[in-house]
Amino acid sequence: MEASINFTSKRARERGRRHIRSLGRIIDYVIPRGPRVNIAWAPTLRCAARKGELPIKIRWVDLREGFKEGRGRVSIIIVLDSSASMMYSIKEIHEAIEAVRREAIRYRDRASLIIFKGFGSYVLQAPSTNFNLVLQKLYKVGLSDYTPLASGMLKAYELALRERSKGYSPLIVIISDGNANVSLERRLPVHIKERYLDKALADTLAVARLIARSKIDTVIINTMHRDNTVGRGEDFILTGSDLMMKIAEITKGIYVGAKR
Repeated sequence: MEASINFTSKRARERGRRHIRSLGRIIDYVIPRGPRVNIAWAPTLRCAARKGELPIKIRWVDLREGFKEGRGRVSIIIVLDSSASMMYSIKEIHEAIEAVRREAIRYRDRASLIIFKGFGSYVLQAPSTNFNLVLQKLYKVGLSDYTPLASGMLKAYELALRERSKGYSPLIVIISDGNANVSLERRLPVHIKERYLDKALADTLAVARLIARSKIDTVIINTMHRDNTVGRGEDFILTGSDLMMKIAEITKGIYVGAKR
C-alpha cells in the first residue's frame, strides 16, 4: 500500500515539476526572456566564440541564463468512506492513512481530508502541510448509513482543480469498500454520463471520467477486496471490488486491494 502511494505521488511530483529561474538545479541554458536577466557568463562566451570573431563580440542572441528545475509540489487529497460498513475496515484505514502521512511528512506535501457518508460529502480538513490537523479531524469522524462515493469523488475533483490552479499537482487517494449506493443530486455533463440501471454506479463512473479527463493522479484503496469478482474491465459491475477496480481503470490510477 505504501509503495503504491509513494510511486503515484512521485509521478504526481514529476508531473507537477516546474522549471523556474530561482531555486533549483540548472539543467540547461536558454536565451533570456523578460526584463530581468541573470546572465550565465561561461555559456554566453562559448556561444559568442563560436562565430570566430576576434575580439569576441557578445550580441543579444549569445546571452544565456540558467534554466533550473524546481521540485514538484504535491497536494494529497484523502477521500475517506465514513459509511457504516467501514467499521469492519478500521485496520485497513489506519494502514492507508499512515502510508499517506509518511509520504506527506517526507516531502512536506499538502494534505486534505474529504469524508463522505449519509447523503453527501464534506471537506473536513482544507489543504495544509500540517498533517496533524488531518489526524485530529480523523478522530472526530463518525460513521453513518449509506455510501455517497460519487459525491466524495466529485468534491475531491473540484478541490484538485483548485489546488492545481495554485501550482500544486493533485493526488486523489480514495479509501472505500466500493459499496456505492447514493447518486448525485446535481446533473453531470451529458458527454461523460454512464449507462447503468443503478444511478449511484453511473454517477461514480462519470466522476471517474471527469478525473481522468483532467489527468489527475489517483490511488484507489479497496479496504475489502474480493477475488471472486466478475466485472474487471467489462461493462457490468456486481461488487464493490468491481467498482473500485473500474475507477482505477478509468482514471489510470493504481489499485490497492486489502484482503482479509
